[in-house]
Amino acid sequence: MEGEPACLGDFPRLDGHWQDQASELFSFWASARRGQRDSVFRVLGSVGDEVVAAPMAVYRTEVRGREPAYVMIQHGSYQLVREAEQPLVTSGELLLYRGLGHSAEFRWFEHFDFDPIERRIWRSYVEIQGEILADAVRSFNSIHDRTSRSETAHLRDRSWMTDNLARAHGLDIAGTGFAAALWSTTHQSVALERWVAQNKFGPHHVVCKTPLGAATSWRPY
Repeated sequence: MEGEPACLGDFPRLDGHWQDQASELFSFWASARRGQRDSVFRVLGSVGDEVVAAPMAVYRTEVRGREPAYVMIQHGSYQLVREAEQPLVTSGELLLYRGLGHSAEFRWFEHFDFDPIERRIWRSYVEIQGEILADAVRSFNSIHDRTSRSETAHLRDRSWMTDNLARAHGLDIAGTGFAAALWSTTHQSVALERWVAQNKFGPHHVVCKTPLGAATSWRPY
């Protein structure tokens, strides 16, 4: 998309401090280029009329103290996750940790039997996701477009750019119908390590699991 901003915000730019914070990631890429990292999972993405999937890869690495970990890469984004927090990866599943604050229950919207109007909305949603995945920078920005934390100030956070795309495609994401419910559900935030859900967004939290590469299909764990 011509004129679209890059991943970094205006403040601050990457310097020695930020590079030091990412030292484990730089170490991973250096060894990966030498062919010294084991691939655990890889799948190419795809976009159809009613199905969209992002490309995803998982590699083994280590974090501080040489603790076993994974580098999980989904298109334009990647994350270091300790193996102990994701014990099901080698069998093809991810654990998703969701903080609930002090809420006593968690509800997840699932809907499979579309009427004609809902099917048009769903196809518009898939088209939007395909447009996002068509560019790695756009994909990265979409993941951070509604974050608002000090540690994301150097990114282009709080842009709400995916909401702008939804409105451009005619989705009524501010209403009370299917489009709004779908949009709200698919923008639920989850973590890949328990401490984030329990300590940062808890204390109440739930743990769900999903097949690798299909993180919108949740079931209780």
